[in-house]
Amino acid sequence: MATEILFANNGHMGGWNFSNAMMWSDSKNCYMNGRVYSGANTTNTFPVIAISSAGVITPSTDPNQPGKLMSKTELEKIESGAFYVDQNGNMYANNAYIKGTIYSYKGNIGGFALSDTRMEATSADKTKTMLLSADLIKFTDSSVNSTAYLGGDTIPATSGGSLIAPQRLEVTRDLKEDYPGGNAGLYVSVTGAIPYDDLITSGNHALYLAKGDICGFRLRTRRIAKSTTLSTMDSIIIAIRDITLTMPSSPEDGQMYFIRNVGYTVTIDGGGNKVL
Repeated sequence: MATEILFANNGHMGGWNFSNAMMWSDSKNCYMNGRVYSGANTTNTFPVIAISSAGVITPSTDPNQPGKLMSKTELEKIESGAFYVDQNGNMYANNAYIKGTIYSYKGNIGGFALSDTRMEATSADKTKTMLLSADLIKFTDSSVNSTAYLGGDTIPATSGGSLIAPQRLEVTRDLKEDYPGGNAGLYVSVTGAIPYDDLITSGNHALYLAKGDICGFRLRTRRIAKSTTLSTMDSIIIAIRDITLTMPSSPEDGQMYFIRNVGYTVTIDGGGNKVL
């Protein structure tokens, strides 16, 4: 007799036997009760997907007992050896190896929040963010007021489009006058190559400007009131007392100093090197 709904606590159908707690094949090489057993060896088992309106039924370790119903909150805390899909199509897994294409327009992955057009990550203390999109990569650190931009055009819209630049670095950290420290937009260190006078591309170039000029070029200026040894980071020196300036013992190739005395005597010491 055929009916739309079949109710039975036990029986046999299509090569399968069933009771109120489990199903098994006639060949007895497969048992199901919230887990799939390979033959009678219950050590080789695999989870099965069991869906209910209240959640997902987890596998039971007892072949004579049904699985346990898990809520969505419990499923999100899966730690190992589990894979579930609920009635709304939500998948829960401890690990996933997927070969093929994944399409997603929202959610979270690897600490990044997904949206239609970008991914964004935020540090635990909420001070650092990273944004990744088709036209911009942006790093922000509010703890030191620094931002780095990389994209097709990173110049603020307030420029009106008169200037474009694919990179932009901003640091606005406010340091008190009595606090030693500084801000730098870019730190570059290039070493290892030997310079040759007849080969332009040899040597260590912090910047290699194939074309274009430097707009807004400014050098560091120091006002010095006592004798001191200059560093390779000095450029313009203004003597405001009678002083002796000692050159660094190991200057960089091409090192230049601009020294101005405003009515005082400045004596130059080569620092072990010959002064011409």
